[in-house]
Formats: sequence, C-alpha cells, structure tokens
Amino acid sequence: MKVIDIGELIKSERKKKGMTQADLADDLCTIATLSRIENGLHLPKSDVLFGLLERLEISEYRLLGPMLDDSDFDANVHFLKDKIERLCSEDSWAELRTCLDELNGMDIGYNPTDKQFLVVYETIYNYENNRRDLIRFDDLSAAMSLTVSDFSVDSLIDFNLTTYEQYLLIFMAYCLIRDGEMSSVPTILGNLKTSLESTISKKGLWTKPVFYYYEMHIDYYIDNKNYKLALESILNRKEYCLKQHVFSKCPTYAYEEILCCTHLNMLPEARERLLTNYFHLLGIKKVEEAEAFRTRIKEDFGIEFKIVERRNK
Repeated sequence: MKVIDIGELIKSERKKKGMTQADLADDLCTIATLSRIENGLHLPKSDVLFGLLERLEISEYRLLGPMLDDSDFDANVHFLKDKIERLCSEDSWAELRTCLDELNGMDIGYNPTDKQFLVVYETIYNYENNRRDLIRFDDLSAAMSLTVSDFSVDSLIDFNLTTYEQYLLIFMAYCLIRDGEMSSVPTILGNLKTSLESTISKKGLWTKPVFYYYEMHIDYYIDNKNYKLALESILNRKEYCLKQHVFSKCPTYAYEEILCCTHLNMLPEARERLLTNYFHLLGIKKVEEAEAFRTRIKEDFGIEFKIVERRNK
C-alpha cells in the first residue's frame, strides 16, 4: 500500500472542494492526524479512510486502484465489503444489490472468508427481499465447509464461530424449517445458542445474527405448535430490536405473538399487542397496513376494538 498516494488523493480532493482540514476531519479524526495522512506519514484505519472518502464524495471504489502495490491487500474488495455491511444495516437493498453485483463481477481469487461473505450477504438480500426460494441449503453448507473441516449439521461444534459462520448456520436452519426437514434443526439452534452467548459475553453486545437467530426459533416453534417457546423467542427478538434501536422491526411478528397468546389463554396480552401494533403502524404512517392487520386479527381470532374519536364541543 502506497501511503503517499492516499494522502495526495485526499488532499487534492479536499482542496478542489474548498474544504479546510477542520471541515474534513470533523468527527472522523484530529486535524493533526489528517495532516499526517495528507503528507504520507500515516495510513488511516478503514473506518476513518472510508469516512474521509465518503465526505469527499469519492464513491467510485476504482479510485483506490492507484494506491495498491504488490501486497495482497485489495482495497477495492475491502471498500465494497465495508459498504455492503453498512448498507445492510441501513436496509438499503437496491444499493446493496448493486454492490453485490459489482463484487461478484470482479475477477479476483477470493479467500475462504471473502467467499463466505458473498454467500452470506447474497442470502440476507434474498431473505429480506421476497426471494427466499433462491436460498439453497447446499450452497450454505458448501460455504461453511470452506472454514469448518468435516462440517455436518448433526455434529456439535465445540469452538467459536465467526459471524459469517453464525449467519450460515442460521440460514441452514431456515432452509430445513422451510422444507419441513426438522430433525437437524435442534442441533443447529443449539450450536448457535452456545456461539451467540459466547459472542455476547465476550463483546458485550448483541450482534445482527442474534436477530435472525430468534426468527428461526419463532418459525421452528410455531411449526411445532410450541407456543410458549415461540412467544419467548418473539419477546427476545423484540428486546433485540429495542436494544439496537430498530423500532421499525418491532411489529414484524405481531400476528404470531397474538396467535401464541390466544393458544396460551392470554387474551388480555393479545389485545394489548393488537393495540400496540395498530397504533405503531399508524405512527409510522402505514394506515392501510394497520387496518389490514386489524381486520385479519378480527377474522382469525375474533379480537376487535373500537376507536373513540374525540370531538370538540
């Protein structure tokens, strides 16, 4: 990596835009650090580097090409991977699709981790965009085998899983649940539970795989009519959403929560969930979706409520 080329690029683009070092460095690094970067004396970490490039509106990753020497670090791939992860966290699916296509089209001999990355984010894209029939168990298993030798869904895994491996196991469980092949699902979910609890205890945070992990539990338990554990998983998923401030995801399993509550003779809780979800949807201006939800609950469970409007005398 030629440090001086990075500094020259940043300095040149900053001056073209009439920005001071203080303007560019704001909230990303100190002015002194930026000065050292521009003078080829310091190579910034990836989050700082790509923050500077984004602020300078250098969105075309090919501009990073001249920075490369003969090292095995590929800034093009690194830049796209960082961007894909960010777009996924923002649910920016159209732009993420473009980046995935760009990454897939690059003539590069990917290492196993990069190959897993591609499979994982292609799977997440398909899962979130009504393309779930394209998710294949064999593809996920093959990607898992790149880093886990002699992998088998029926074997206990006694070592720490990477985030990509956690994702792969989660979506393997999804495929099995979707296809009605339940025998291996408890083993997969058990392996995931051990791995995710280890991640949470070590890093002190709830990572994104936890979110999908609870979704797999909900589907599995409802398919097996275990409404008590399904409800527990729904509440755990909701806790994750609140911890991560992903409030728009909170109503996703509202119907299933009401289903569980009715089967568990928890009618007051079911009514409370109905009201909470209905007004949440109204609050985010999804009026038609709110009314459709209300109608479906009335038809399926006989639960309804009346809205009393205030009128000025």
